[in-house]
Amino acid sequence: MQTPQTLPVKVGFFLVPKFPMLAFSAAIEALRVANWVSGKNLYSWTLISEDGAPVVPSSGIAMAAEAAMKDVDRFPILMAIAGIDGNKYFNKKVFAWLRRMARNRTVMGGIGTGAYLLARSGLLDGYRCTIHWEEFDNFAREFPNLRLTADLFEVDRDRMTCPGGTASLDMIFHLIEQQHGRDLSWQIADEIIHHQVRSGDDPQRMSLRSRTRIGDSRLLAAISAMETHLEDPISLRKLCKISGLSPRHLQRLFTETMGRSPTAFYRELRLHRARKMLMHGSKSILDVAVANGFVSGSHFTRCYRAHFGRAPREERSR
Repeated sequence: MQTPQTLPVKVGFFLVPKFPMLAFSAAIEALRVANWVSGKNLYSWTLISEDGAPVVPSSGIAMAAEAAMKDVDRFPILMAIAGIDGNKYFNKKVFAWLRRMARNRTVMGGIGTGAYLLARSGLLDGYRCTIHWEEFDNFAREFPNLRLTADLFEVDRDRMTCPGGTASLDMIFHLIEQQHGRDLSWQIADEIIHHQVRSGDDPQRMSLRSRTRIGDSRLLAAISAMETHLEDPISLRKLCKISGLSPRHLQRLFTETMGRSPTAFYRELRLHRARKMLMHGSKSILDVAVANGFVSGSHFTRCYRAHFGRAPREERSR
């Protein structure tokens, strides 16, 4: 993306119900501060909803839209932003509108699960794209032919995607740098006390060492193996081989560091993943159980109730 000839550059934000406020406000603030730091009106923004009515994000604080999609047919940049339940969003009228915007040479972006809207509109075919790490497997199954990465954000020609959260800030920094230079993007970061401008190929997740605050590399190796084998749990014997520890030493290390046995810790990892799938996915309870390594629906229900104090069916209804 080159320096724009006409200022301000108009950026549209298409808001999907339950969109994430953090990702939205981070993107808006980066544009606002770009205007402030530069002393120029570099960017303007418009909030768009399907019918022009207010949209309620996941925080419950309704945001007033400034336009309905039927009233918008051309924008230099359009960002579709979605969060919780964005993976369930199907609206043929919206998808047709997005395709029409793309034909009018709009740079199309997806923030959070907004990537689902672009993909279901056929607008990510042949492009690199990314999505939140928790949605990665579901997205890859639905769109096996897309060039999906696990990077912090992706900018490929006239397509932009990021997993949401503070990654939207870094993606907008990249946009500003491409259009107005690196110095401005770093001045903005300094202004908002953001100590690091991350690149697109940075990882989405914190390192396992940072997330767990564990320094023992042997224990980290065992936990990493667990995290990558939630659907098909590996045996304690194999965990010992991976970590280089004897069964007795592995048991003792887990008990001292994590406060529970390796088996209990592994089961909790699978249960917490299952809970997220129940709350935000559409798989059946049996499919959720199988996807997290439980041998039957009844076994899954017993373990789930023992850990969370309610049955999987109650969790879904909540």
